[in-house]
Amino acid sequence: MIRRTTSFALIVAASIGLAGCAATTPASSGADEEGVDDVSTPPPVETTIEDFDFGTTDWRFSSGGSDLPIDVSLVDGASTVDVFQYEVGDPVFGDADSDGRTDAIVPISRLDGNGSDTVWYLWYDSGDDDGVGIRQIEFPIAQQSRCGRFVESVTAADGGFVVHEFLRLTGTDDTVPCSEPGTGELTRTVALHRSEDGTLWPVQTSPIPAYGGICPGSPWLDGPGEQLTLLSAPVDGAPVATSADQQVGVFELYQSHITAIDGWGLVGFVQGEVDTGAVRLFCGWQKL
Repeated sequence: MIRRTTSFALIVAASIGLAGCAATTPASSGADEEGVDDVSTPPPVETTIEDFDFGTTDWRFSSGGSDLPIDVSLVDGASTVDVFQYEVGDPVFGDADSDGRTDAIVPISRLDGNGSDTVWYLWYDSGDDDGVGIRQIEFPIAQQSRCGRFVESVTAADGGFVVHEFLRLTGTDDTVPCSEPGTGELTRTVALHRSEDGTLWPVQTSPIPAYGGICPGSPWLDGPGEQLTLLSAPVDGAPVATSADQQVGVFELYQSHITAIDGWGLVGFVQGEVDTGAVRLFCGWQKL
């Protein structure tokens, strides 16, 4: 049962093919030709994630990090879909799920005149030998746009990737020009959690456990105090973000279509046990 108690105040961030060639065997003349080696199809060449061409592959792109994703097929690092130009950035390599295989976090930008929308995605090596072993996690990890979030850096670290970003805070940053980043500085570590069925989900491990994708922010500056269990991913067994015996401030979030998952709700929360700096609002999943 959820117990409502005190009210929490908050300044929140506004949401801002591979083509393979098979050798052919010449037709036999029927003669016994000694000393001629058999010609056979060579084994497929294994592609590591470090060698993978992120600029010539299929992507799923979520505008603003919150819209439902669309298909974008890049060739030589770029593509045009409708009126938008898409370009891929440089990957950063690390191990996000501690499985010993290298993973990557890669930005892709949508350009529209003077505007741009850059979204960072995690890619992982599934280890499958089906020709599509390098796969994208569809939930965005970070996002940057004019008059919105600003990503200072994305780097690899033990157990995941570190995102250093600046969010625009409601009220505080209302007069900050769009050419400058907001004052909501946040450094967070994102990893991957593997569910029992093998699905990988982005989770935040630092500064506090929380959802590792983009937390869309809240229009509210304060929220009721409640006690409820929130998880870092919408799956049983995911790391706990808040427990039922812990009182947190609960906030309704801006709409995010990509986080609409049957049986789960994404909830904004504030907890006072750890000083997280200017940004206090994080997100967790509640089982409905």
